[in-house]
Amino acid sequence: MMKLNADERNLILVQGLYNFGTALAGIFVSIYIFSRSNVSTTLLFNAVTFTALLLSYLCSGRVMETIKSGMLIRAGLFLNAVFYFLLFLVKDQAVHYLVPLGVLSGIGLGNFWAGLNLNQYVYSQHHTRVHYFGMQGVINNIFRAIGPVIGGMIIVFSAGYAVLFFIAFLVYFLAAFFIGKLPEHELLTFSYKKFITHKRSAVWKRVLWQHAIFGSFDVLMGSMTGILMFVVVKNELFLGYSQTISAIILAAGSWIALRLLKKSPYAFWVGAIGVAISIVVFAAIRDMRGLIFFVLLSGITGPFLTTWLLTAWFHTLDRQEFDWRSNFHVFIERDIALGIPRIVSYVILMYVLRQGDQVQLAWNALYVLPIFPILLGILFTVHAKRESEILPVS
Repeated sequence: MMKLNADERNLILVQGLYNFGTALAGIFVSIYIFSRSNVSTTLLFNAVTFTALLLSYLCSGRVMETIKSGMLIRAGLFLNAVFYFLLFLVKDQAVHYLVPLGVLSGIGLGNFWAGLNLNQYVYSQHHTRVHYFGMQGVINNIFRAIGPVIGGMIIVFSAGYAVLFFIAFLVYFLAAFFIGKLPEHELLTFSYKKFITHKRSAVWKRVLWQHAIFGSFDVLMGSMTGILMFVVVKNELFLGYSQTISAIILAAGSWIALRLLKKSPYAFWVGAIGVAISIVVFAAIRDMRGLIFFVLLSGITGPFLTTWLLTAWFHTLDRQEFDWRSNFHVFIERDIALGIPRIVSYVILMYVLRQGDQVQLAWNALYVLPIFPILLGILFTVHAKRESEILPVS
């Protein structure tokens, strides 16, 4: 952290606090819906959430013409608080209100990430990007490690999910007011016309394709493995333990990734191959052995993909002398490339699960996912070979 400036450290800590709230209750929202309905209903909630997130992100450029991104980040945290408070109120009736709840959750996420992503670009330094995103992964996963086991203990040893959702409400509500001073920057000058008029370079098109491939499996994999882990362990407390252990391993993996990616950018293949193998093994060995293998291997290797994806994205903008004040549409364009495949992946799986036993089909669907990290590794390789001058330096 000492290599980072004060603004970079503050942004990482803001994300850490956000991720603590997500880790405390986020995985249990999916389990809560699944245990009271089925896999398809859980996927529907996520599809609605990510649709609302994308639409919120589309509006964010216009919003930040009058409101600074720090306020948008706080608004996102506050809306997350409202989401968990409503879950606390409706309790077991939540499955009947999945669409409005998903919309509210998505708008909160869209506001938070639109503001945060802009801040990260403005205040992270070109020459320390690998270190910034690597340390971001370390700190985020330390916070993520604290939350799940606490969440599981609250569910098992207290009054259940209602208490957990109320505590999550308090975490986000207090975070919205006490996250500290966020970096200040100028307001945006935004135009939707630039989506049509601006010229996309070859390197930028490759970045968009990278995010599209990543969006095809990242959140879907998280949703599916979270539900299937619960099927294996059959207990919220044990699920919390597994999520905590996973986050600790991810933190270690992020540290290893930032060290190795500084030495060789092609180290992203560790992530592509490792994540693919971990998914296949979990799909084939559907018990604690497969779960442990998946948690260990995906945790150590996954950060190689995410660290490189984010670093290459920002370095591409740097190389093109990107003016963020008048070109925020490029950030939105990237989120469109990421968001649409996320939504489509949920919709496709919902359709597939209609054909029979939903849990069995979910296990079988895991076999398809390894295609995407391998394809992402191929795209990263093409990007690195053709644009070697934009590779990050230590």
